[in-house]
Amino acid sequence: MQIELIGQNVPSKKNSKIITKNKRVISSKLVQYYERWATPLLKEQLSIWQQMVQNKPLPLKVSFYFYRDSKHRWDFVNIVQVIADLMQKEGYLVDDDTKNFIPLYAGEEVTTKKEAGVIITIE
Repeated sequence: MQIELIGQNVPSKKNSKIITKNKRVISSKLVQYYERWATPLLKEQLSIWQQMVQNKPLPLKVSFYFYRDSKHRWDFVNIVQVIADLMQKEGYLVDDDTKNFIPLYAGEEVTTKKEAGVIITIE
């Protein structure tokens, strides 16, 4: 079983912050767009996730396999933060701290923009 978020490159949350005129720090338009795009996909797959984590001890060891649309270097931690925040918001994770969640890099490959995304599994 797996969770699939295919159709968009996962953006970096840390490296795309914007400071507003009021000195507030917000996510870039790209990150905001990704969050709006991914949220309904996560909602649709919540029951799959619940089956995946049934009887799994905490912290959950969650693996991420990425399909990227370019060969550009990227930072795993910054990319996973977007997904972890969404997973927490949508009830996949109680919290994205180390008592509940350990993100694992499962690999990556370059693909087309249309097929970019991430596959999420449990170890």
